[in-house]
Amino acid sequence: MTTTSTLPKNDIALQLQTVAQRLNAWRSTRRRGQRIPEDIWMAAVTLARAQGLNATAAALRLKFMTQITPQMRILVAVEPVDFRKGIDGLAALLPPGSLQRPSGWHAL
Repeated sequence: MTTTSTLPKNDIALQLQTVAQRLNAWRSTRRRGQRIPEDIWMAAVTLARAQGLNATAAALRLKFMTQITPQMRILVAVEPVDFRKGIDGLAALLPPGSLQRPSGWHAL
């Protein structure tokens, strides 16, 4: 993911602190298995775009785990690939129509 921020570092730090407080308040009352509320999730997505996924995930204590299911398609590179391109750069290397995102899917 490419980070793009027009906000000063102080504003990002303040927003990060605010989202962390909201997330911690939700965590204190949530039921097991309950999804993060959409407004908190989208605030985290916005922050990740501004300062990067790893820094945001660490600051908010979020873990991203992927579970492979029978419905998933696994793509395998048959020649060297530059992973610095990010997921969108890698997806651009695929033939048109070979990769479709499910509706409602949000990526950090």
